[in-house]
Order: sequence, then C-alpha cells, then structure tokens
Amino acid sequence: FEDVRGALEDYYGHQHHRVGACLHNIGIVHLRAGNLDESMTSLEEAVKIRKQTLGDFHSKVADSLVELGIILLSKREFSDAQDVFNEALELRERERA
Repeated sequence: FEDVRGALEDYYGHQHHRVGACLHNIGIVHLRAGNLDESMTSLEEAVKIRKQTLGDFHSKVADSLVELGIILLSKREFSDAQDVFNEALELRERERA
C-alpha cells in the first residue's frame, strides 16, 4: 500500500481523495496487524484529506472516523473514542436527512 500511496501522490498530489482512500486502507491494515500508532497516524491523515477534498460531511469521512474510533477504543481512550464516534454518527444522520 505504501508504494501505491507514493504513486498516487506523485500523480495526483498529496491532497487528493484517492490518497485519502489509500491512507484509510493503510490504516486498516495497520489496525488489523495491531500497529495502533501507525494506524492512527494514517487514519487521522485520511480524515484530514477526505474532509478537504470531499467535504466535511461526506460518508467517506464518516468511514474513516469509525475506524479511528476503533483505534481509540483499542488504546482505551474511551472519551476520545466516544467523541469520534459521535462525529461519525452525526455525519451518517446528515446523510439520511
């Protein structure tokens, strides 16, 4: 995935929704491998890029926020996890309205 990310950044630049999607996937791979810090870094960047390129209220932002919440739960950062899950829920509720 890191090679793909590099290629996407070379072609589109860092601030592109496809780079955000790639970072999201990298974050999930790290999460499944138990690399919570690496996962968190990738998903935080994915959220940032997705908000900038797709808009603050896009469903893909919510997807990345949910994964970020899972990491925070795994790190026993319950208050932060709840905040992130609430943000994701708000996005989903906006989507349904």
